[in-house]
Amino acid sequence: PPVRQLAADLGLAVGTVGRAYRELEATGKVSSRRGGGTRVTADASPRLPIELAGALDRLSADYVSAARRLGAGDRDIVIAVQQALTSQEPH
Repeated sequence: PPVRQLAADLGLAVGTVGRAYRELEATGKVSSRRGGGTRVTADASPRLPIELAGALDRLSADYVSAARRLGAGDRDIVIAVQQALTSQEPH
């Protein structure tokens, strides 16, 4: 629904709903076009649970920090992760 309508329906401020729409658009969950409304994107499939995503973010940051301390560049880090992904079976 339009921002104003959803805000009224939920009893929220228009700015709050507008911000929620912008954040959803920034993450690729929805796409908006002026005059065309807002639509859920095809790639809005469920993601990792938030606690698992947070743990993965921390592990990734720790790995990148350790690799950079060893002198690895971004390309080296990406290649190492790709190799690790291909050498292990998915769960």
